[in-house]
Amino acid sequence: PLLRSLRWFGRSPSPTSSNGRIATPFPGAMAGLSGQIGGKEQTVEERKVPAEKIKIRTHYGGCTVRVLTPAGAGSWPAVIFHMDGLGIRPAATKMANRLSEAGYVVLLPDLFYRFHPYTPFVPKEVFAGDFRALVGPLMSTTGNDKAAEDTGVLFRLS
Repeated sequence: PLLRSLRWFGRSPSPTSSNGRIATPFPGAMAGLSGQIGGKEQTVEERKVPAEKIKIRTHYGGCTVRVLTPAGAGSWPAVIFHMDGLGIRPAATKMANRLSEAGYVVLLPDLFYRFHPYTPFVPKEVFAGDFRALVGPLMSTTGNDKAAEDTGVLFRLS
């Protein structure tokens, strides 16, 4: 199902888009992005977005990628959602869930895969201490050039 979904990379979910780009979200997308479902705020645990972890082979090793798909059968447009400097943590997963609920297959790669396993950071704790000492070693394993290479591997999946 992942590869079938990814074949829609770069295409708009809107049938009225003539240039293949998303000019405006399709109906309901903004409700999903706001975290409101039927007027009720929901937690990540309450959402029923199918998710799995896969490993993608890159030049540097195996990159773990979380794949979130909209509920139900079908082919959907895809989004590569890059984590921020604190890695994949509940906030990033929650945002990826919202995009998936809005009708997108979401690929959330762990760009710190070159570093040994780590636990998610709690922003409040990280910024209360020595940010560079805590996060610097992980951030030094990636950069714009390596992230671009990893993204290229994800694009080639389609």
